Amino acid sequence: MAKDEKRADEAEAPPKKGKPKAGKAQAPAPSEGDKARKADELKLASKADEESEADAREGQDEAEGEAPKAGKGEGARKPRAEGKAKRAPKAPERKGRPRPTLDALTTEALKQRKAKDAQRPEFHRQEWFRYQRLGDKWRAPQGIQSKMRRHWGTHADVVSIGYRGPKAARGLHPSGFSEVLIHNAGGLEGLDPAREAVRIAGSVGRRKRQEIQDGAKKLGIRVLNWRQL
Repeated sequence: MAKDEKRADEAEAPPKKGKPKAGKAQAPAPSEGDKARKADELKLASKADEESEADAREGQDEAEGEAPKAGKGEGARKPRAEGKAKRAPKAPERKGRPRPTLDALTTEALKQRKAKDAQRPEFHRQEWFRYQRLGDKWRAPQGIQSKMRRHWGTHADVVSIGYRGPKAARGLHPSGFSEVLIHNAGGLEGLDPAREAVRIAGSVGRRKRQEIQDGAKKLGIRVLNWRQL
């Protein structure tokens, strides 16, 4: 009975308040001297940070002054040349082969001829596919009942006047020059370098060919079949 009454008294007793638990002691309030010391430390730390940032900024400015910034995917760019005096001199322009002097009509005719050549079909003589001995040379069909001569659509194309190029560009080299066949250096006399170009004949030997090429180079005349000797 005595044990039961003791347990009931402990259960009815209110819990104790205001006492801190063991091991969790409250820290004492800081004094005014500690507060002043901490404020001084914070000021010194902020001043040191400002000085370090200023030094880093000065170092970056010096680096930018010595070398320019590098672009995206590029190396460090070279500094711009100060003034026109420091620019590198331009390389001399290389002179290519002589070009003809053409008027507007001839230039347009050459363009039309090039377009016409691209559209023109290949012409084969009748039954070229049947007999190998006929080859690829063209011969007009002569048979009275020839369907090819009568331009039937089921047969090959026949040479007609509609496939011809413009008259202004007829007989001209693709470059625009008018060709002149020569056999010796004397054939260079009286030629117009602005309109005419020479073609050396196939029967000319090495010595004469060298003479012709040297003479054409001095006169500014273009050699269409020039050869390195």
